[in-house]
Amino acid sequence: MKILSPQKIGSLALSLLLITMSSCIFSSWQRTTTVNSQESVTPTKVDSSISLDKPNTLIPLQSTLPTVLPATQPIEQLASEETSTPTPTVENTEIIHCSSLEPLDLSSLTFGVTAEWSGNRELYTIQADGSNMTRITTTGRVFSTMVWSPDAKTMLAWEASSHKIFLVEVANGQVQDFLATLAPDLDIVPPFSWSPDGLKIAFTAIDKKSQELADLYVLELSTMGLTRISFPEGYEQNADNPLWSPDGQYILYTANGWGVNSTSYGRGRLGLVALYRLSDQTLNVFGLEPGFDWEMAELWVAPNRFITLAHEMSTIPFFYQITMNDSMEVVKRKPLQLAENAQISRDGQFAIEPNHPENGQWIFNITNLSNGESMTLDLPITELVDFSWGYDNRVFAVLTQNPGDITYNLNILNICTRELRLVVQGINSFSWKP
Repeated sequence: MKILSPQKIGSLALSLLLITMSSCIFSSWQRTTTVNSQESVTPTKVDSSISLDKPNTLIPLQSTLPTVLPATQPIEQLASEETSTPTPTVENTEIIHCSSLEPLDLSSLTFGVTAEWSGNRELYTIQADGSNMTRITTTGRVFSTMVWSPDAKTMLAWEASSHKIFLVEVANGQVQDFLATLAPDLDIVPPFSWSPDGLKIAFTAIDKKSQELADLYVLELSTMGLTRISFPEGYEQNADNPLWSPDGQYILYTANGWGVNSTSYGRGRLGLVALYRLSDQTLNVFGLEPGFDWEMAELWVAPNRFITLAHEMSTIPFFYQITMNDSMEVVKRKPLQLAENAQISRDGQFAIEPNHPENGQWIFNITNLSNGESMTLDLPITELVDFSWGYDNRVFAVLTQNPGDITYNLNILNICTRELRLVVQGINSFSWKP
């Protein structure tokens, strides 16, 4: 079972069920609506000759029906084009070249955390060596999770009771309910993410008025223009876990749920990953050959390459690296042979796979994905809740259950020194500062 992160608390509210797709390898459509518009838009046929170089105009938005894009080559051929590299085990830390790096100063690394030390669940910052604990907010709200902006000057904080996100200025603790007027009827579901330039926010939400499933929304902070990206009629898909490409041109996200349309063989299981291009407001929903599920959008590793969790029916899920071309077509699929509870470093170079043997202590296998070399770390912990790579590949955070409590303890592991150090006790969630 995949370890659930506190950063994805709201995702548990979504029922990520699936249906079976047959003949389509993937479909593409543009179906976007203006959030605060009261007028319905009649869908029109897609003109396949339309230029893909249109400027990005958030308002007004167009609505179009799905169009099938041709596959460049059979997906079966792509699947067998590359195979995974064997993974020899080594008992040293040179897979990340520790000997060539300067010693790591933990005081240079910072976390944002939520905790109830003041009676309310407020936001705090703390350095990775446990120093300089600073309280950011004094709102009386109950913040469940947060994520930093790319420049680390602002946080997005989510309140579970109201299903709202708030902008928080780190320097002065000012909290802004910035969607109160623009989108008062949205129940926002974490996780959510900033664009690489910090000018846009992508999140998923459910419209309380229509009681529809979760759609993707993109907010332009400078203009407060809000774009809703919906799935076509006939599909009942939940959007989840939006991820920006490194160049900010695409948003990759998970799209799972029950649904049926005229091209399917009725109701069944279907795992999908959706890709939205901002420049021309095009939405592609990827589905592989029949009997193959896309489980979850996981990570971008380059402007045209991303990693997803997927599996063939009746098998356990594995990670795959997907390469696409400029037409948003899949041209290569490389299996990584990582189990579903693995986590991949932010640059896509390394992966951690946890294993919980019968003796109760957790073992972490760390693999260099480029050459297959690996190392094993035995950690003196039994109650593992979550773990997360830092921005420096030498460290990752380990969240453990606080014994006899519903809170967690945040630890940091230095892979090079094999040192596991307690950062802070009694928190509810955490986020790495960029």
